[in-house]
Amino acid sequence: MFMFVGARVWDAVNNPIMGKICDKFKVSKWGRYRLWFLYGSIPLALSAILMFVKWPGFGSEASSFGVYIYATITYIVFGMSYTVIQIPYGSLASVVTLDEKKD
Repeated sequence: MFMFVGARVWDAVNNPIMGKICDKFKVSKWGRYRLWFLYGSIPLALSAILMFVKWPGFGSEASSFGVYIYATITYIVFGMSYTVIQIPYGSLASVVTLDEKKD
């Protein structure tokens, strides 16, 4: 449990950092956030698959600590990949319109 609590603490630090990176990213011809969706989806899909893969010979009772480490690493990578997609997605609402004044 302590490994997953550490992952949640890292996630609390990682989210504001990703928000700052997204805000500082230069606007391309596809917009500010579309590239994050395109390139962030690949590690998100891979980490989601790796979290649930059972490797042959890995995870016997004698080596359960290795399984805990593997689960923690894949969980952290999944959380970071999810942040790469979710922070720009949440920021889309503020850039939908060019008109900042409400009529």
